[in-house]
Amino acid sequence: MLIGDIVGIFLFCAVIMLPLGYFMRDWLPRFRQWWSALLLSPRYLKSEGVRRRKPIPPAADEQDE
Repeated sequence: MLIGDIVGIFLFCAVIMLPLGYFMRDWLPRFRQWWSALLLSPRYLKSEGVRRRKPIPPAADEQDE
């Protein structure tokens, strides 16, 4: 691969990526916020944390009366 090829690839990528990044600078944060609100909304997160079973109270013997 010649140096001219590398420079050409670099310039081609710069011509594509710089304008794309410039146009997405306003759109990308809104998309990220929308995506996180969609996935991390309260309907999927429980505030209780880890659910555990209640301990079983010891059974009272009927014959102890």
